[in-house]
Amino acid sequence: MTASTEKRKLEEEIAELKERLADSSERQTELEQRLEGGDQDTIAALRQELEERSAEIEALRKRSNREATVNVEPPRPTPSSPPPKHDSNSARDEIKGLKSVANSLSVSFSLTVAAFRHIIQELQKENQAVKQQAKLMESENQLLSHETLQLRQVGRSCLINQAKP
Repeated sequence: MTASTEKRKLEEEIAELKERLADSSERQTELEQRLEGGDQDTIAALRQELEERSAEIEALRKRSNREATVNVEPPRPTPSSPPPKHDSNSARDEIKGLKSVANSLSVSFSLTVAAFRHIIQELQKENQAVKQQAKLMESENQLLSHETLQLRQVGRSCLINQAKP
């Protein structure tokens, strides 16, 4: 592989990583904006999207690690021209920086997922409490209806007894 071919491949990889990084940042911003809405459907959709993005980032990280292992091999010198080490090294440094940013985004997504899980758990607890309160109110309502019916019957019997001379 010539130095120019390696340089071109590294530049393509850098461009791809930058594009994915920009996409991830946009998606994260979108997720944060959706979170501010706060309804159940939005939270469920965000949770699913975060899990998908986390898997995508993990796959990207694994792929980058594999490619980095392949790219770490010293290039074979060609007799016509020596490889420009400065360009290769700067490209590798840029790739390492992008990988670092991708890793920090992965951590950020993991924290966001954890926050969503916590929110979902709290909402589930609150939902359970509301259900229990609704059951209690329903039983109270039935008891009050029964007592109202008894009072009506007592009232009618009193009216009937008063009406008799």
